[in-house]
Amino acid sequence: MNRKNLSELMAEGVREAILAGAWKAGDALPTEPELADRYGVSRAVVRDGTRLLAAWGLVESRQGKGVFVTQNQDEGFAEALLLALRRNGASVWDVESAEAHLLPEAVAMAAKRSGQIHFEDLELLRDEYLMALEQANRDGDGRGFRLPWLALVDALYRASGNAVFQILGPAVARSRQHRHFEDLEEMSVDEQVERERKILNQILDGIRSGNEDEAREIAQRVMSLGEEAQQLLITFPVGEVPRIPTELLIHKR
Repeated sequence: MNRKNLSELMAEGVREAILAGAWKAGDALPTEPELADRYGVSRAVVRDGTRLLAAWGLVESRQGKGVFVTQNQDEGFAEALLLALRRNGASVWDVESAEAHLLPEAVAMAAKRSGQIHFEDLELLRDEYLMALEQANRDGDGRGFRLPWLALVDALYRASGNAVFQILGPAVARSRQHRHFEDLEEMSVDEQVERERKILNQILDGIRSGNEDEAREIAQRVMSLGEEAQQLLITFPVGEVPRIPTELLIHKR
């Protein structure tokens, strides 16, 4: 068996140990001699295996300190997804249409398990987003509310209880910018914030109802775009901020 195969086997063994929780995020891996002894390989094989683990995003080397298990890879997955979409010439509509299927279904799943959800946490994230939105609009900062918004979206996907949605949904959300509605330019900051509050309250109320169909329908309705708006979004490369005239909306939000 050559060194490459030994390195792969050693890396796969460490990978499975990490996934099983033997080493958690932030933990240092055993030293090269310890890993070599554990897996019955040379230190050179351990070094090659460690490079594989780093390429997989599971570990990182710190000069003079050792090799450590990385934090959750959700952010890295989102970046990889966005890069893949850009390389494939994806449009904003590609992402929007995917999210228009994912989020309503996640909300429906959350409604099914509404009795297990801490609505106080969701409401806190809602309020933090709205405060950030208000401040960003007053400051003229078009991105100042993005992180609080993503935190709320992440929580909605977590509420679904579905592990695939919890990883894929936030990655899709990070692949697009916020929609920009032209009517907002004529609205006061308070009106804009109140508009968002009503939308989010509808979604939370749908989850709280415990009715899957109702929750799904609400989410679908607030995300709906007409055919003309869809055709407009196809013209925007993924990652850009689409400007949508109000008259192209199905739901006037």
